Amino acid sequence: MQHVDELALSTASSDNVIGILAVCDSISYCMMMNAITRAGFVPFAISPRNSAKGLAHLLRITKTTYVYASQDNTMQVLVSSANEILKSEGGASLPLLGMPSFDQFQDDFQSPSLLPPMVRPDEKSTAVILHSSGSTSELSKPIPLSHKTYLQWALLPCYGERDLCGEIMACQSVPILPTPAVALASAKASKSTLLFCVPAFLEIWSSTPEGMDMLKAMKAVVSAGAPLSRDIGNKLIKERVMLTQFYGAIETGCLSLYLPLESYGKDWEYFIFSKHCKPVLKLRNDMGSNLYELILVDIPSHTPCFINMEVEGKSAYLLNDLLEPHPERSNFWRVYGRTDDQITLSNGLNINPVPTETHIAKHPDIAFAIMFGKAHTHPGLLVQLRKDLIFDPLNKEGLDSIRERIWPTVEQANTTVQKHTTIIKEMIIVASPEKPFDLTGKMQPRRHVVLKSYESEIAYKDVENYSVLQASV
Repeated sequence: MQHVDELALSTASSDNVIGILAVCDSISYCMMMNAITRAGFVPFAISPRNSAKGLAHLLRITKTTYVYASQDNTMQVLVSSANEILKSEGGASLPLLGMPSFDQFQDDFQSPSLLPPMVRPDEKSTAVILHSSGSTSELSKPIPLSHKTYLQWALLPCYGERDLCGEIMACQSVPILPTPAVALASAKASKSTLLFCVPAFLEIWSSTPEGMDMLKAMKAVVSAGAPLSRDIGNKLIKERVMLTQFYGAIETGCLSLYLPLESYGKDWEYFIFSKHCKPVLKLRNDMGSNLYELILVDIPSHTPCFINMEVEGKSAYLLNDLLEPHPERSNFWRVYGRTDDQITLSNGLNINPVPTETHIAKHPDIAFAIMFGKAHTHPGLLVQLRKDLIFDPLNKEGLDSIRERIWPTVEQANTTVQKHTTIIKEMIIVASPEKPFDLTGKMQPRRHVVLKSYESEIAYKDVENYSVLQASV
């Protein structure tokens, strides 16, 4: 608090936005966030995975006045580069402050001082600013959370089914790279009983006896942040892992039932909406059979961060998520995809690219895969190879070779989808080393940005031209 208090004495405004761009342990990060809030400012949690351009955009649009940056070279270069961009656009560079270390925070406790009286904030005022991953746009967008939303999020466990008293939840953010091995060791060392993690970790843990034993010992394993492979999910359920899905967004918080008491078994892909929110499901036959678009109505127990429509005279938020109901179990839903991810072919048929992309991206040679085909007769596939395999796609021998290597995986993906969704070998394009995929903070491709970048490569006219398509350098 003393570190931020000195800043408070030197600034006139109490609603300044203070950015945090730091690679550090989660305890220090949370302490800094709370100190900034306690001093009357608005903390802005910034992902260290942003590009300089993306960071400059976020700092400018949020009117950030100071930035606490960790002392590592990567963060210092990133924030300095963003400052240069801001100056080139006619703005002023932001003052940089050193992010206190864990030891510095502990030293403050050795000589505590009285804090100024608390001032109760307006519940509608901004408590903290987060930002999107940028998966649906070129640049991330800031997402302000009000004090009211903060309080609503804090009540989420009260709407769940599980008693959390005495439980230890493994969702740590460690000061070193959180690899699957590190996360596994952390969960075991802390004797955790509940586990939150990304699907990529589950895929790795499920492939080893040690990892599988740890998952089976958990009272609940919650997958969040990205789609989990159906094969992996089914494998975990077969091994009696208590697997559940976490559904939500930064703009809305958690929307699914928080930590169900029981696993849904073979229906693990589905979730039930939590009682604290009010979902409205709008049928979208134009997107496919039996698909619904999710709308959330603003109610006392749940307030979306953004309002973009009205439902029966009440403020509401349209998420652009498509959900699919369970064919037999009422109130069970699973995520089908996003409305802006769907590919509509020239014959009017729709394609959900995510399942196919997820399956193909599991091939060891592929880093990322994106389907394309909007307004054309057939879909295609754009792949970015692992760094050690990247080659000039004008090399026809290399292109033919990689198509042959990944073709069995593509064929497997084709067997799980409708005929109009299948990919033919000649419609596989390899990304150029000159145009690597633009990635989000979640290290996933920005679909629309990547496809725009490769417009000329995928501007085919008819199926006879497919076989001669090559990526230009």
